[in-house]
Amino acid sequence: HPDENSKSVLVAFQDITDQRQAEVDKDILLSEVHHRMKNLLAIVRAIATQTAVASRTAEEYRDVFLGRLDAVVLAEDLSSSERDLDR
Repeated sequence: HPDENSKSVLVAFQDITDQRQAEVDKDILLSEVHHRMKNLLAIVRAIATQTAVASRTAEEYRDVFLGRLDAVVLAEDLSSSERDLDR
């Protein structure tokens, strides 16, 4: 204070515990999503490399590849359904 006569001090506290916890939760969630995306891309890559190319047209390769990918999606759906039933 310019005249240096003030004997009061204003102190303000703000509880940011919930905000910090929300940030931690968000970081954990984003890390999990990143990990799952890497796993998903690894599966797609494995399907692509394990799908035979020899004596197939591009259309045949695509159809076989997509069929295998659909099988993985179906397996995940079934797995998710079973986990939901266990809850």
